[in-house]
Amino acid sequence: MVSRVTLVAAGVLMMVVGVWAADSSGITQKGKYVVWYDGPELKAELIYRWPADHLGDEWLVLKLSITSDHRSASDVDRNSITIRTPDGRTLPLMDQKTFREIYPQVRVALERTDAWGPPVRRLDSFNWRCEFWFLAPPFSTADRESLRLNPGSWCNGPLVFRPPAGVQPGRWVLVIDLEESQARIPFVLEADRKR
Repeated sequence: MVSRVTLVAAGVLMMVVGVWAADSSGITQKGKYVVWYDGPELKAELIYRWPADHLGDEWLVLKLSITSDHRSASDVDRNSITIRTPDGRTLPLMDQKTFREIYPQVRVALERTDAWGPPVRRLDSFNWRCEFWFLAPPFSTADRESLRLNPGSWCNGPLVFRPPAGVQPGRWVLVIDLEESQARIPFVLEADRKR
């Protein structure tokens, strides 16, 4: 028969190992719709409330704030950003031309997510905001194919993808390929979530 002390010790060990595993990925769930990522080249805050409230939409609209680590600058290219859908497909970030064409369809989502506003949390002691992003509203010239992230600054804005089956419940993974690493930021859209 297993003693009560053995069961408690096993439970504590499982909790410690579980916490370590979660922390070693660099992922922290903060609030219901916010994921923080802290990796070797990149720190990020991903907000996914809009798609959680709009399953079935044609466009997946996310808000991402990013900065480099404390030691060095990092470059992020538009082509290095993809999303893996719950059914395993990998989709590229929308290009600027397409974004301008569909802007009227996603305008409300962008406004409600405060897509170009500040991050929910301060990204450590970073307080300087870069003025560019991968996607920019019509009549703006702030869109870039590549961003240079410097320690002490953060960049943010919307990420828009067009899943073939629309926004579906399940596990999604935002992937950002960097020079020496890959940021993988998972989030889950729940099917039976109450608004």
